[in-house]
Amino acid sequence: MSTIKSVNQIINKPGSGLDTIVTRTTQLRHLTQLLQQLLDTPINQHVYVANVRDTTLVIGTDSAVWHARVKYLAPMILEHIKQKSGLDKLSRIEFRVQPFSANFQSKTPNSLE
Repeated sequence: MSTIKSVNQIINKPGSGLDTIVTRTTQLRHLTQLLQQLLDTPINQHVYVANVRDTTLVIGTDSAVWHARVKYLAPMILEHIKQKSGLDKLSRIEFRVQPFSANFQSKTPNSLE
């Protein structure tokens, strides 16, 4: 007789591969929150942490305009993220322009059809 497993049991099962994805996604979400808390509105609504590779923090922006603005803040961002996240090995930031897909943009109640 098979037993029914919850989605959480499957996702969080060590060695399943999914646990690694969940952990990584959680880390990137946390780093994005740190980044967005550091920056003022409206720029904080247009940036996110896309990746961490070795000693490089990869920050995505949704347009070239925000890319240009946030690039000047790189030294401050790097120090803040290192200090708040414990990622002391970070030594550089790469920036990528990656427009948000319409599927990922949040909808306000007024914009729902």
